[in-house]
Amino acid sequence: MAEAFDTLSAAEKLQNGGLSDDQSRAIAHVIGDAITGSVASKEDLEKLKNELKLDIKEVETKVERFRNQIFIALGAMFLTLIAVL
Repeated sequence: MAEAFDTLSAAEKLQNGGLSDDQSRAIAHVIGDAITGSVASKEDLEKLKNELKLDIKEVETKVERFRNQIFIALGAMFLTLIAVL
């Protein structure tokens, strides 16, 4: 599980590094917002996993349908060849 970003601690460290209170708070909040906005939640990952499973199933169905069409076409060509001979 990812740790939450501690904006207060970050702001204090920035202040200790020489930034003003306003500067350190603003920077800490920007960093916190960027981190929070770019991390996928467990629910996001579960939703994506389910969507991918559906996509995979759809591709499998299309491949199976295509395989069946090829099999029928080959059968028709074989029967045509037999009829010609």
